[in-house]
Amino acid sequence: MGLQIKAIEAAQQIQDILREVKTAYKKSDREVKYYDHECADIIHALEFIELDAETACALCQQLRDNRKRRREAKNERERLQPLYEVSEGHPYLIYEFERAKWRTERIECIQKHRMYTPRIRTDLQQAFDRVNCRD
Repeated sequence: MGLQIKAIEAAQQIQDILREVKTAYKKSDREVKYYDHECADIIHALEFIELDAETACALCQQLRDNRKRRREAKNERERLQPLYEVSEGHPYLIYEFERAKWRTERIECIQKHRMYTPRIRTDLQQAFDRVNCRD
């Protein structure tokens, strides 16, 4: 029969993904800013402080490590940006999926308690009642 989608689970997964995208994007953005400020501190230390060769070499290694970590955070932010922009462009999207999930739950509840009443063949009513009691 192919892929079966459970509507309530799908709505919840979409909500979770949207929240995770937003959280991860903001985390990456904070990391990029942090590494930018750390880089400025290291460069200013190299510029203004008299350093022996060993300390200067250690700061250069720290600068190199900083730039690698910044690049990783920036790449992650860039990968998430298209999804983040969709989410931000539709600020109520998470709530719309919450509403859709609630409506789906309501529909499932109604379907679960649905009972059939024959219109013409009333002689079948007892059989339908037995089926409804089993469900």
